[in-house]
Amino acid sequence: MVKNGEGVLLKKNIILMKKLLVLSVLLSSLLFSCKKDEGPTPEQITKSQLVGKWDLTQKGEVNPIGSAEVLIPASGTTYEFLENGNFIFTISGVGTTYAWTAVDASTIKYSPLDQSFENIVTIVQVDATNLKLSTTFSKNGVPGIRYLYFTKIP
Repeated sequence: MVKNGEGVLLKKNIILMKKLLVLSVLLSSLLFSCKKDEGPTPEQITKSQLVGKWDLTQKGEVNPIGSAEVLIPASGTTYEFLENGNFIFTISGVGTTYAWTAVDASTIKYSPLDQSFENIVTIVQVDATNLKLSTTFSKNGVPGIRYLYFTKIP
């Protein structure tokens, strides 16, 4: 048999426990339903910066690595990075289409559409008007770095 005072105390405890349960469920749902806003990935940022037509203005070569860069003016060559993952390499009016992807914020992977080979290019600089790419090469067995300098065509 429950005494009158114990029954009231028991009812108050049950009500308090129900309130705590409701409160904990609400807090849990708030904590787990709030999703962190995810901004663009570095690859998406890189892709958005690259899309467009770029005019090759000069080439640089460092060979051997560690020596001074030799710059050579360039003209008649464009790279047009398309939103669909293709880019058109045009030299003297003749264009060839390649597929490209941004591997990360500083690396582009490209290949011909038949995927007969694949190249990796490093993005040294990219902004609204300038693009500088680099790739490694070997000349007479001596490793070097080749730089390509572009300006964006509006």
